[in-house]
Amino acid sequence: MGKKPDSRSPSISSHNSCSYVQVLGPGTDTGDTTPSVLLFFDRQRYLFNVGEGFQRFCVEHKIKLAKASAILMTRVSTEAAGGLPGMLLTMADSTAGGLLAGRPLISLHGPQGMNTMLPAIAGKFRPQKAAALGVPRGPLFGKLVKGETVKAANGKDVKPSDVMEDPVPGPVAIITDCPDSTYLPALLQSEELQKWASGQAGGGGDGTPPQPVACVVHLAPAKVVHLPEYQQWMATFGSSTRHILVHPEAIPPATVMRGSATVAAKCNFVAPGIFPLHQGWQHAAPSGPAALPPSAVAGQNMLKFHLRPAARAGLDAGEVPAPLDVAAIHEEIRTSKPEVVAAARKALTEGTQPDAAAPAVIAQAGRRSLEIVFLGTGAAIPSKYRNVTSIYLDLFDKGGMLLDCGEGSYGQLARRYGAEGAKAVVAGLKLVWISHIHADHHAGLTRVLSVRRQLLGPDAPPLLVLGPRPLRRTLAAFSRLEAMSFRYIDCLNTLPGAQVDASLTSALADVTTALGLTKLESVSVQHCAHSFGLILESHAGWKLAFSGDTRPCKQLVEAARDATVLIHEATFEDALEEEALAKNHSLTHEAIDIGNQARAYRTILTHFSQRYPKMPVIDKSFNSTTAIAFDLMTVNLADLPLLPHLVAPLALLFKEEMEEEGAPAEGDAGKAGAV
Repeated sequence: MGKKPDSRSPSISSHNSCSYVQVLGPGTDTGDTTPSVLLFFDRQRYLFNVGEGFQRFCVEHKIKLAKASAILMTRVSTEAAGGLPGMLLTMADSTAGGLLAGRPLISLHGPQGMNTMLPAIAGKFRPQKAAALGVPRGPLFGKLVKGETVKAANGKDVKPSDVMEDPVPGPVAIITDCPDSTYLPALLQSEELQKWASGQAGGGGDGTPPQPVACVVHLAPAKVVHLPEYQQWMATFGSSTRHILVHPEAIPPATVMRGSATVAAKCNFVAPGIFPLHQGWQHAAPSGPAALPPSAVAGQNMLKFHLRPAARAGLDAGEVPAPLDVAAIHEEIRTSKPEVVAAARKALTEGTQPDAAAPAVIAQAGRRSLEIVFLGTGAAIPSKYRNVTSIYLDLFDKGGMLLDCGEGSYGQLARRYGAEGAKAVVAGLKLVWISHIHADHHAGLTRVLSVRRQLLGPDAPPLLVLGPRPLRRTLAAFSRLEAMSFRYIDCLNTLPGAQVDASLTSALADVTTALGLTKLESVSVQHCAHSFGLILESHAGWKLAFSGDTRPCKQLVEAARDATVLIHEATFEDALEEEALAKNHSLTHEAIDIGNQARAYRTILTHFSQRYPKMPVIDKSFNSTTAIAFDLMTVNLADLPLLPHLVAPLALLFKEEMEEEGAPAEGDAGKAGAV
């Protein structure tokens, strides 16, 4: 039942003149996480669930959480709460502003939540009746409105009920989360919900009648909603109750992260084979009866249901974003930026010519040896245009592996491959390698592990996770809350010459053999404690080096010698050397120089400060081996020769954005946008 409110979770006031329920849609486009629901009042905000990608969603839609009174979790799982750790970290670092600027503390409730009654709306005061009863105008009128009994001029008591219209029952909204059929009996047998559905709940001592349920927000997936038992339960609420179905199968295809999808669409115009368009949920016919109550509607992203005032009660789709028109984006480039069209045509022509400097493996290995998918290319926190760090290596029939796994990585897989394709990728993972303990590099790992367990079942072989020592404790804590199957190896055990237990050696050898690798070695780099880079070599002949986060360091140069591709962080432009030194990151020219020293065939820059929202600063240090990573950029081994040729058309494409000033700095990406 209800919990006594405190200063951090203020009680709901009858003086709130405006209230509504709103769908906040991370996951409505990809199905990777449970959407959030906002319960809005004039003076309070209550947020239900914080799935992965919620911070990024807030930046995208200019939402701040400064007025959030409490966060309520419908259940403890990575699906419903995967974005909570990152959000709490942002809160802890919000002294300079951001999503929770001005909010030092916030209450968290769950999984059982709380039940708070919304007071009845006071009836209208009738001054003529008060005057007729002998009450003079002035302070006594105010006391009657506040519910106090007063004495009239004739000495008689006048009660508020003598001069007030009847109170109006407050509207009722119910939020339900029934993730699978095992929860259904408890839902159907809930006496409290049965009372609300039958209209027998909500009456009070103030004379208000039982309150009808205005709307029910259903977080259940289609496989539950379409069960006959669930539909029968929905029907018990009667025809006046609106049912808002918040699951991807019920919602028309939509793009939630429009900023990054727009950038992807623009880049797609330049090189469709490198920059795929965002994919979404592939709708499948649900099992069970298709008939739903006529009052059921799709819970589209940003859809509102107004509770107060009564004149606005009902659905409001005014903030639901329009579909992204990729054709219009391409046509605008074609007509307004002819220089981009010409540069793109030139890049594709020159970049697909034979390259004498290319390693032989590029021509010999074909297109089914290695594909690099950049799931996130931003630093510190998710932003509108770039998610945090993660790279998926697709080794095709041999499986795949993840290099780092920032929050929202699973959602990014869904945007790249579609919802079903993302499941196939996760099911086929052989290994995850994490560079260091900073959350922007691993906060999405628990969601990936949870999904893999759901897909493969409890008998699935444990996924090999290589990472810094402190991460083991984090994963162990999460695994006590949710089933995950993994085997952990400290990256220290993968340094050259490390003395490793025979069982670990065997486990690692089995995975590297399955992936077709001849070498998997970590490299100590200069960032925080327990920070590593990675070297991979394949039977096919290619060599990949990944820097993780680091200052330029000689050991990485030596380890990456003659790499086919070096992926190196380039967090700051050259003018920010002091910041790079203070935070142990690399400048753009330093990252390029590491590639030159290592004699890497291609150097791909990534992990950009969020102060560069779309395009990092390009300077004279860029050369014929340098490329820039974007979210969801997909680089086949055979396409490596093309990459440097794309820098010029991309620079022209984003020329105006590069010239803009005042982009949010790293760590401040949340300033753009207030729940």
